Amino acid sequence: MFRSIYRPLAWTIFLITSAGFTLISCPTQPGKSHDNEPDTTSNDFSWTIDTLGNPQYGSSSLSDVAIIDQDNIWVVGEINTDSGEYNAARWDGERWHLMGIYSNTLDLYSIQYFAANDIWVTSHCFPYHWDGSTWTQCHLNNMGFEGACAGNAIWGTASSNIYFVGNNGTIVHYDGTTFTRLASGTDLDIRDIWGATDPITGQMQILAVASNDTRRQLLEIRGTTVQSLPVQGLATDIAGVWFIPHQIYYVVGAGIHYKRTLDDTTWRRYPPGAVTSYYSEGVRGTGVNNVFVAGSFLELVHFNGLYWHNFRAVIPPRSGAVGPVAVSKDQMVTVGLIGQQAIIIRGKRND
Repeated sequence: MFRSIYRPLAWTIFLITSAGFTLISCPTQPGKSHDNEPDTTSNDFSWTIDTLGNPQYGSSSLSDVAIIDQDNIWVVGEINTDSGEYNAARWDGERWHLMGIYSNTLDLYSIQYFAANDIWVTSHCFPYHWDGSTWTQCHLNNMGFEGACAGNAIWGTASSNIYFVGNNGTIVHYDGTTFTRLASGTDLDIRDIWGATDPITGQMQILAVASNDTRRQLLEIRGTTVQSLPVQGLATDIAGVWFIPHQIYYVVGAGIHYKRTLDDTTWRRYPPGAVTSYYSEGVRGTGVNNVFVAGSFLELVHFNGLYWHNFRAVIPPRSGAVGPVAVSKDQMVTVGLIGQQAIIIRGKRND
């Protein structure tokens, strides 16, 4: 179970015909000038792969991850073990501690961690908030938002400015006091959301991607208004978005798409097999020179500011999928499933 809600593994294959094609160093971004390159980062990572759950007691999978620091990482999803069912786990620097948030049997889909006493998670449809002592369910339907289902992803700057997105075009904003449902103008499932400060205007730029495999939309959120942006060049199946305003914009799914600015007419996409060989579920980064994309068959790629690097030499393709990604300066974590177990892949930079 990831943010895209139970994608059948066989259906998520982006390019089967490239199986056996080994990529170590991948192309630079097409059309990129090297005269004013940003500093590059290393592709030298140490990798740790953990699995959670016991298939004898049911399938397990993870849907989202948050890095607080190297000794404090949270994951959420569904974890079935011989001791019971859980929906979250926390890394303390030595081991994973299984947790039951609100209810052990409640499957969780996303997490936003602001502080130890200020954490948000979502079930399939509803947000839940931790205030340091109690988990509180925010039942959107009881607030008059009939049919609202906002569990797919969370993004915000604080609990006084946070967005929840989900199925059938649902977008809900919370200002610290009131939940407001935004008119998204789409009935597509919204699968990811990301925002960052525009250095020119000083305002937040927020984008969300929506798709149902045959149609797609790119949405820009400004406060409580939503507008649809051009999608020329984007595949019809998109799942993740991440960007730095006026520097780089990525949309991933059936390929890695990118723009330098939103004013560019067309999204550009790497040819199949040039960077990734399979469907990409998630993208996150800390700068133009530290971007990770994760997807089907445990495929992970990293852009270091100059070129893409595929880690299949150290993480061989296997029957599984990862997607939700969290990235810090020296660490990345992605989660998903492998077989009937939940999987966590942690990468730590060696320099």
